[in-house]
Amino acid sequence: MLLSPCWCFPVSCEVTPYLRTRANRVPFDSQAWKSAASEARYDMAWDLVHRDVLTGKTPAEVTELLGETESVETLQSGKLPRFDPGPNGPGATIWYYDFGGEKYRWGFGGAMLAVDFRDGKVIQVRKVIH
Repeated sequence: MLLSPCWCFPVSCEVTPYLRTRANRVPFDSQAWKSAASEARYDMAWDLVHRDVLTGKTPAEVTELLGETESVETLQSGKLPRFDPGPNGPGATIWYYDFGGEKYRWGFGGAMLAVDFRDGKVIQVRKVIH
């Protein structure tokens, strides 16, 4: 069965950035992360998002691994979050770490690592495009 060109382009636009991100990933290294410019962090972020490096850690443990956060947001009922809140509701706290511009998707702006906390533990780590 052949795919029509109408299907190939949208699939390629969605799959190619994921494959590039995975192929160019750099293993997470705490010292390198803390000393790197934000853009150099981008390829290390794959490990943080996909390998549960931070899940279950306390804020002190995250600070020890990543350094001080650039921005903190606590989600509140009835107030719009600055960025994508993910699946979290009111009461969740999100720490943001900048890692420069989106490298593998055309037309997007900056990218950040969002570390989501609830009850003093990391519950999720994700990439946020803004």
